[in-house]
Amino acid sequence: MKSDLRIVVISRAHGISGGPEALHQLVDMANEISPGIAAICYSPFELQYKVPEQYRIYNVPMVLEKDIPLNALIILPEIFSELVNQFKQKCAFWWLSVDNFFIITSKENRKEHIDKMYCHLSQSCYSSDYIKSLGKHPILLQDYINDVYFTDEKIEKKKIVATNPAKGKYLIDEFTKLNPDIKTIELSGMSKEQIKDTLCQCMIYVDFGHHPGKDRLPRESRILKAIVLTIKNGSAKNDIDIPIDDWYKFNDVRELSEKINDIFINYEKHDVNQSGYLNKIKNEKEDFRSQVKNLIQLLEK
Repeated sequence: MKSDLRIVVISRAHGISGGPEALHQLVDMANEISPGIAAICYSPFELQYKVPEQYRIYNVPMVLEKDIPLNALIILPEIFSELVNQFKQKCAFWWLSVDNFFIITSKENRKEHIDKMYCHLSQSCYSSDYIKSLGKHPILLQDYINDVYFTDEKIEKKKIVATNPAKGKYLIDEFTKLNPDIKTIELSGMSKEQIKDTLCQCMIYVDFGHHPGKDRLPRESRILKAIVLTIKNGSAKNDIDIPIDDWYKFNDVRELSEKINDIFINYEKHDVNQSGYLNKIKNEKEDFRSQVKNLIQLLEK
């Protein structure tokens, strides 16, 4: 590994979800800006791994824990806050999720882990607000949607609603029970290409999840011209992380049938209404590039 390695990102060895992808995107973007500056280190540290196939589109050299330079900045996702006590290097905390930190980190250790961090990186407005409530300064570091979801092909929509059973499954079940005449598809057990193909058909994506950070599926759905409806939880409560009119956000599944039928009838109107959200998603990669540049500049201070 090159001696100019300054950023090491810790990731689960076999994590295939939004958080691990963001970690790989960070390494890739940092190396695009400054070649050789970043690497990934997989946990558990005592074993050796290969980069998961899904993330080989990114430039992610690997480094073993024992080979990390002392002057490197260690970036820990919220699920690994306890590792701040293991490293001699400075550690940054990347709040990819607020809720997962509370689930995984014991109450008695939270303040100690937070206070030991060199800086706090924020993936969402939701996490920025929480970081500020701790008396800390959030440094914005968001992520972006994989290029595979962008398409120039004409998208033909059908009156189908997509859902994500990984989050809020009990609400999905309640919704389908109340609305047996509305065709729904659960985005489960699919590759990225299969999710893309499914979302290309669906006119609506409804997210029943708890939104622990700025989740990917609402953004992936909007790229593919689905109209996004979301429950008012977590990051979806504010109009920055999911910048759609309040009409598209709900508190109770019983509010949905009328909204869905209106979208089925007036899809083009709703597509225009959510065009601002779509444009914001399209700009995420360049925004992320600027944010990573700022992080690299922080290392030079």
